[in-house]
Amino acid sequence: MPTPRSLLPVAIVTPAFPPDRGGLALSAARLARQLQPRLPLEIIAIGRSNSRPAWTLATDDGFPVLRATAPTWAEAQQQAFHLLRRRGPYRLLHGIYPSLTGFPVALAARVTATPFVLTARGGDLHRDSFDPERQGGLLFALQRADAIVGISRELCQLAIDLGATGQVRWIPNSVDCVRFQPVPPNPVSLEELDLTAARPRLGFVGEASERKGLPTMLDALASLRGHYPQATLLLIGGVREDARPILNEFLDARPDLRSAVRELPWQPQERLAAHYGLLDVFWYPAPGDGPPEAVLEALACEVPVVAGRTGGAADLLADTPLISLLVPPDNPPALAETTLRLLRMKPVARAELGATGRDLAMLRLTANAEIKAYLDLYAELDAVTVSRPLLDVPPTVYPVPGPE
Repeated sequence: MPTPRSLLPVAIVTPAFPPDRGGLALSAARLARQLQPRLPLEIIAIGRSNSRPAWTLATDDGFPVLRATAPTWAEAQQQAFHLLRRRGPYRLLHGIYPSLTGFPVALAARVTATPFVLTARGGDLHRDSFDPERQGGLLFALQRADAIVGISRELCQLAIDLGATGQVRWIPNSVDCVRFQPVPPNPVSLEELDLTAARPRLGFVGEASERKGLPTMLDALASLRGHYPQATLLLIGGVREDARPILNEFLDARPDLRSAVRELPWQPQERLAAHYGLLDVFWYPAPGDGPPEAVLEALACEVPVVAGRTGGAADLLADTPLISLLVPPDNPPALAETTLRLLRMKPVARAELGATGRDLAMLRLTANAEIKAYLDLYAELDAVTVSRPLLDVPPTVYPVPGPE
């Protein structure tokens, strides 16, 4: 007797998983960590490498992970497709970041008559829907998915605009409020980093880049230095190599600000709360796609957040007192003016805004809420009947006779 579909494993396909760095890897690991005690699970991580196409079974972040790697994304996707066909059947297939995982997941689902869901993170829809190399596979997947999850309302609407025909669900990211909680600045760390006299300390966490608002932050810092001569920008996680010329050009033009821009190395999750504790204000001025992991972490650590008024940040803060700290994206004057207004508040009022951010994280952004939403969606997809469309043309007789 065949195993009921609801008892089969769920296959998650993702282009990033720890020890890979970044919010995408962290969110995939968080989802896997929450799902693993509740249902059978298989994780397939695809990526590029300099070696020939291959797959390996490794234990990453405590999980058994099948890693399919190849010199190109096309070959890595092909590896994922063959793995899904070979290792099934599955209860359902779940592709994270559909511009890189959507096509192999959708094709495998179609061939094996399995329902599938896609989780859109932002850049996969905003940028890659215009990328000729990724556009076709992305649209193929979006238009056939049984369900699509967007981590912001804006992404959900964009998925519909791109032709999604299945149900579309908004499930925002969550944050670990036990790991991320307020940590007072450590005087020893301040001295070691030569930050004792640096005030206010403004910060960004992650690899700073043009897309994430690096030029905006640099220009806003220059403006704030007119009011606070010791203002310092901490880039915790450094600068992406392709954004290095932006930073160098800025510092060449403003050599007086070389000491005001400090790059700190990437930090593992367990050390980040102490680094958030060094900040007076957290900046994320870019047009956020979904609620960025770093924004949620800063909120949980009671650090006031000044963020772009689009995407996930706007979803989360729209009906809270923190709405006043949202600014037009990529707007240096607005970022500087809002930060200046925040810094001029009485310390008690500023602390209240920080506490409001943590309350928001603890009430709305819990891992339990995120995982319940996914489990409910999986259960709904158990009722979906999927059949593989088959060719309905009689086979041609070969050889075909030529003309007489």
